[in-house]
Amino acid sequence: MSGDADYAREGVPTDLLGLHRTSWTKDTLLVVLNHYGVSRDKSISKLELMRRLNRLVHDYDLDRFDRLGILSAYARGDALPPRKRKVWTVTSVSAGKKTFSVQKVPSVQRIPNVKRVPRVTKVASVKKLASSKKVPNVTKVASVKKVSSVKKVSSVKKVAHVTKVSGFDCIVCLETLDFTAFPKRKTTAACSHKPDVCLQCLSNSIATQFTDKMWDQIDCPSCGQRLEFIDVKAFANSVVFER
Repeated sequence: MSGDADYAREGVPTDLLGLHRTSWTKDTLLVVLNHYGVSRDKSISKLELMRRLNRLVHDYDLDRFDRLGILSAYARGDALPPRKRKVWTVTSVSAGKKTFSVQKVPSVQRIPNVKRVPRVTKVASVKKLASSKKVPNVTKVASVKKVSSVKKVSSVKKVAHVTKVSGFDCIVCLETLDFTAFPKRKTTAACSHKPDVCLQCLSNSIATQFTDKMWDQIDCPSCGQRLEFIDVKAFANSVVFER
């Protein structure tokens, strides 16, 4: 199993599309990569899949909302959203002993020639109306019925459009859960985001990281901040914590 040091040595980011590497699974990586026709081989290592996803992020300018859209539709069994157009590619150009990276801008289709419309300078003629019927003056109104009484509305209650929030989305399992399924505080004091990983996924992430890390090397699955002892104790299950 690869650690952060392996990712750093290979030049692969540990955070992609708003998720830390420990929150990505091979299945979710393959869903995104397969959608863009990159990889269908389940035997490829997770590090290599992350490398390919990193290249995909740069080529198509993907962000966390693209990840949420793809994985949410896949989880519901709906049609996946349309692919983005490729933004740019990089090719290597050798000049002597030096190699340069050249950014290619996508080709722009030319607009076909548009015929000019001849300029109109004068209005030929405007025919006046031969006759215009005048509306006879109305001098007297036969009768005007007065409204006997107008009932005033004593009070008008304004109805505000209230959108009930049924729950919050976990960024790992993509489930919409009640707020009680999330931590009441940030994962660590150093985290700058709101609690966006449910308690179950947070506990699973800590358990997964314990397989190749010490307790003082556990990271937040959302932003990668290092957890303190009090954080591990609060969110790890009792079996894992007793290790």
